[in-house]
Amino acid sequence: MWFILPWFTVALSLCAAQAHALPPPVHALPFSTAENADGARLVWWFINQHTPFPYTTARDFPDSPYVQRIPPGAAVRNFDLAWWPGYVMLFDGKDDGYAIATGSVPRAIVEKALGKPVFYQWVGEAP
Repeated sequence: MWFILPWFTVALSLCAAQAHALPPPVHALPFSTAENADGARLVWWFINQHTPFPYTTARDFPDSPYVQRIPPGAAVRNFDLAWWPGYVMLFDGKDDGYAIATGSVPRAIVEKALGKPVFYQWVGEAP
């Protein structure tokens, strides 16, 4: 699976550049593409714009006390967290896709490549 992730990250970036692209950020993101290989740096950076949130790798996300699993079939909200073993993204409810560093990628494209995610909500503070 490790050899797929870099290719997948590049493919998502190209898709976002062609469709559903967000305007360029005013400031550069404080991490490199390599540091965000599992998507966790973008999630960490985004949530930290709103509340303190410790960096957690995608692999360790399900065990974090700062997230709570959303039951299967329950409504998913904008900026909930989509998790796959080895990868995490923010759900973009506005465009029904997933946010990546360069924009938004349609849900159908991501889920065709990675399968259905497990969704989590960030809870702000550890219990």
